[in-house]
Amino acid sequence: MENIKSWAMLFCSISVILGILQMVLPQKEQSTGIKLVMGLYIVVTILQPTISIDWNLLLTQQQPAVAAVADTTALVERKAEQQLAQQLQQKLDEAQLPVKVEQAKISYSPQQSSAELEYLMLSGTQRQQAQTVVAEMFGEAVTVQWLE
Repeated sequence: MENIKSWAMLFCSISVILGILQMVLPQKEQSTGIKLVMGLYIVVTILQPTISIDWNLLLTQQQPAVAAVADTTALVERKAEQQLAQQLQQKLDEAQLPVKVEQAKISYSPQQSSAELEYLMLSGTQRQQAQTVVAEMFGEAVTVQWLE
């Protein structure tokens, strides 16, 4: 914070000094070269802090962001699996079937922006009726595993 404060003070003081110098200079052809030098000096003053930045540190700070995205993806998958299991359990309860949804497994592909239901794990009796409810919700391609 102290570095930013000192840089801002330096920039302001140089701008004021160069502004006064510009007013004092004559409005002739020779002053254009002097104005160019003053402008370049201001640009160098502005860019001076970038010399002291550790660019490797900035690059390494981006790696945890990638890990955070992966963690977020896993969190979203788990939440979607929970909601899917709740919806299926609600349908099974509406059909008055003594079947419990133990787990729903979803695989998400961020590259393709698609999710696919891998399998459902159910427990209970009346498997055929439960399989019909699952097929109505998700289609025939869903793998249903039964716990004893």
